[in-house]
Order: sequence, then structure tokens, then C-alpha cells
Amino acid sequence: MNKCYLRFPEVFWSADADWLEYVPARHGEWTEWVSFKQAANMPILLGFNASDRGRAIEAWSDEQTVASAMQTLRKIYGVSIPEPIDYQITRWASDPFSLGSYSYNPVGAVPKIRQELAAPLEKSLFFAGEASNNDYFGTAHGAYLSGLRAAQEILEI
Repeated sequence: MNKCYLRFPEVFWSADADWLEYVPARHGEWTEWVSFKQAANMPILLGFNASDRGRAIEAWSDEQTVASAMQTLRKIYGVSIPEPIDYQITRWASDPFSLGSYSYNPVGAVPKIRQELAAPLEKSLFFAGEASNNDYFGTAHGAYLSGLRAAQEILEI
């Protein structure tokens, strides 16, 4: 799951929309967008590319990625929308510390797997991260909650 944050000089999309969905000609290309207007009062759109498409764009330059995102936004909102004034792009599969963006449950997974990931080793090594949270794996708040759990475990020794 790779993301491209685009900051614009002003909002040109519906200011009261948080999620924007698009069905592209090429499957999976810039299908979901999140607006930061309501949450952060900023003219930022976040576009997603997942799975094979997310991995493929990691080889693109920043300029190619932004151009591709803008091509989709211009299909949705018209050619007169402004250029972004800033951007930020993730490349999670290329990141040597994550090798992807978040965990998921493969077919056959059981809750015990995540409990084992979260289990401390000999009360001296403690684990946190979204993958160790049974209820909210794959999310930032799952990572945060797992950190609180690990901190509590440390305090209890």
C-alpha cells in the first residue's frame, strides 16, 4: 500500500468529503483518495495504490508518480485544477525496515499468531507494532495501542 500526499494551494474538491472513490480504466490505479480538509483543515489529498500497482510505482520517480496522480485527478475534476505545491510519497516495499506497509491475516491465520508476536521474551525483550495487535492490526492506532500494552508489561515486571 503506497501513498502519495498532494498539497494544493486550495481545495478544488468537495470540502465536506473525506473519502473519494474512483473507478479507473486500469484496475487499482489511484482508486481511493482521502481529503485532509475536514480533519486537518489543509488542502491535501492522499491517493492510494495497493498490491501490484503499489509495488510497481515504487520504481517511478517522484515526478512520474505525481504526474500519474494528477492525470487521474484531472479526469475526475477537470484539466483546470491547480498543480500541487508539495508532495510526499511512500515506498514501503523498498524500505529495508518494513519491507511492506502493514501486516494482514493470510488464509488460515488464527489470533494466536498475533498473540505469539506480542509475547515478551524472558521479561527482557518486549514487542510492539501493529502486527502484534489482535484487534487493530494493519493500522496506526493498532501500533499505538500495542506500544501502550508493551509499556504496561514493562511496568509490571
